[in-house]
Amino acid sequence: MINLQTVDNAQVITSAAVDNGLKARALYDYQAADETEISFDPDDIITHIEQIDEGWWQGLAPDGSWGLFPANYVELLD
Repeated sequence: MINLQTVDNAQVITSAAVDNGLKARALYDYQAADETEISFDPDDIITHIEQIDEGWWQGLAPDGSWGLFPANYVELLD
């Protein structure tokens, strides 16, 4: 279970003792369109990924924010 807290309309992980689950490397820059999405730069690693549907996934950005992002902007890591 991941414990989240809301800070300035963004969810932030509060527990470091969680399983990283699926991980992906960002292929492109992405800027969040609203508070439900995350932003990232090329080569950033997104962790704790949940595959919501074919087009959008949810995960933890390097800055600690939690949210949705376009699945085609990343490649899954082994």
